[in-house]
Amino acid sequence: MDLLKRLLALGLLPLLLLACSEPENGDEGGWVAPWDLVYVAAEDFSVSLEISVQTEAVAGEWITISAKRRSGPWKQVRRFAVPRREFWYARQPQEIEPEVAENVWWETDPPRAARTGTLPG
Repeated sequence: MDLLKRLLALGLLPLLLLACSEPENGDEGGWVAPWDLVYVAAEDFSVSLEISVQTEAVAGEWITISAKRRSGPWKQVRRFAVPRREFWYARQPQEIEPEVAENVWWETDPPRAARTGTLPG
C-alpha cells in the first residue's frame, strides 16, 4: 500500500508543480482550452479582390462576373485578449475564397446601366 501511495504522489507532483508555475509575458499561463482560442486579423492584415469579367458582351445577354477574395494573415489568440467590438472567428477564415461575386456590392457607370443577379439554374 505504501508503494502505491508513493507512486501516486510521484505521478501527481509534476502536475502540481505545473499548476503553480509563473505566467509568461503577462499571460494567464497554464493550459488553454481549445474553445478559448480564436482568430483575429494579424498586424499586417490585408484584403484584396480580384475581379474577372468578359471583355465583350451583347445587349440583353448575361455577363459572368467573377471575384476572388484573399485575406490574411490571421493569428490565434486567447478570446479574453480580444478587445470589445473587434471581430474574431472561432475557426481560421479561408485565406483564399475562390468565388465571392455574390457577396460583393456591384455598381455600374453610368448608374443603372445594368442589372445584377444570379444566373437561373
